[in-house]
Amino acid sequence: MNKIRYYASFVEVIDGVAVFESREKRDEWVNYQDEFAVFMEETAEDPIFHRMALTAEEAEKITFSKVNDPDCYSEDEFNPDIKWVDTIFRCSYKEWVDLMEE
Repeated sequence: MNKIRYYASFVEVIDGVAVFESREKRDEWVNYQDEFAVFMEETAEDPIFHRMALTAEEAEKITFSKVNDPDCYSEDEFNPDIKWVDTIFRCSYKEWVDLMEE
């Protein structure tokens, strides 16, 4: 049985997908309530990059299904609750949506 995971990324530039073991940890990150955002005093009103939750389907498409392979995960430098999966190309979320519609 596959383990349920939760996903997120940045809006302005997607060069990786964040993988979380719980919805709570993912939602904390998306809402700038994770320890790093709090330490940096980053908020949704004044972020360096906007954050968004992704569905499993979006995460699979963006990473060409690499989110399903824990061997592709890399550790987050600051947050032990996050694993990252690189994407094949770097673009904004809007550019990615446009590509998927073509």
